[in-house]
Amino acid sequence: MKWGIVLAGINDLFRPADQLSVSQNAALALTGSIWVRYCFVIQPVNYSLAAVNFFVGSNGLVQLARTTMASTFRQTGRKIVAIGRNFADHAKELNNAVPTEPFFFLKPTSSYIGSGEAIEIPRGVVAHHEVELAVILGKKGRDIETEYANDYIGGYALAIDMTARNVQDKAKKSGLPWSTAKGFDTFTPISAFVPKDQIPDPSNVNLWLKVNEELKQSGNTQDMIFDIPALLAHVSSIMTLDVGDVILTGRCAR
Repeated sequence: MKWGIVLAGINDLFRPADQLSVSQNAALALTGSIWVRYCFVIQPVNYSLAAVNFFVGSNGLVQLARTTMASTFRQTGRKIVAIGRNFADHAKELNNAVPTEPFFFLKPTSSYIGSGEAIEIPRGVVAHHEVELAVILGKKGRDIETEYANDYIGGYALAIDMTARNVQDKAKKSGLPWSTAKGFDTFTPISAFVPKDQIPDPSNVNLWLKVNEELKQSGNTQDMIFDIPALLAHVSSIMTLDVGDVILTGRCAR
């Protein structure tokens, strides 16, 4: 049985565990049998409620309540909106057309896992892990205008959009939805809530992913086809976004 480790990172907030103390460790690690099961271990920076008190103002109680709901997004969020083909290189890598408007699909919140939980990969599944910047809604919104999009962001997270690639390829050839390929339990490993002031420029974030020290993904959010305000505007023109909802902004090429 083969064993491996996957490390994913976002700027300097997420680095390999051996570079940080336990109290500072924000590395995202997946360890275990690389063909059936991974153990998901994450020890993120401890962002306590006190760390987000900068939201308190004239309507501080409302803002603080929203922030609390955003920070507990795994329990309070209603949906995961995953953006597809948002990096031109990734679209070309999979021989897909580069979209002219945002394209998205939904994942079930039952696919979330956090620290100490296991990623379960069904036998026969060719699983790909796609590291992405996750946007967490801090305010309910519909028909959000791009210039006000930042007001609706509660924070961010580092996420991996697990994909059963062989299942997805079969579905695409048959013109069927991707729900099975994307929706297995444990197929959305995600970090703890990161307050948005910790990522002051989400349009310039380095993302990387290594498997057994081999770099598998490396990119920057500045290469997104559609930036975060455009994504919020597009998705909210179709469906209401609730506090705690998560938008996975897309993955870069390998």
